[in-house]
Amino acid sequence: MAKDLAILHANKAAALIKLAMVEEAIKDCDKAVALDPLYVRAWARRASAHRQKEQLEEALDDWKKVLELEPGHGEAKEAIKVFNFCSLLNLMLTKSDFTDTARRNSGEKRKNETGNVW
Repeated sequence: MAKDLAILHANKAAALIKLAMVEEAIKDCDKAVALDPLYVRAWARRASAHRQKEQLEEALDDWKKVLELEPGHGEAKEAIKVFNFCSLLNLMLTKSDFTDTARRNSGEKRKNETGNVW
């Protein structure tokens, strides 16, 4: 019975996501995983919904749970790869911005590929 209700809520969440009712979809996925914590599809739908709401940490946590339950889940693997890449890129850009600001503040000049100083 609990499994059937979990499926019902996860399917309702899928429909809500298509209707751009993402917050409501997350609530239905919450109900689904509470009813059946092993139901991978509910975790994956909630991860997608969190991503659409730009709740990236929550999405990552859900994708990790998907991989814990189903290690070969391709969508979860790809989503985590993208998240890790974006995190690394953000870190590199932040470091680069900090380095460029420090150079400007110190008066150091930097040339780009065309030889222009910036």
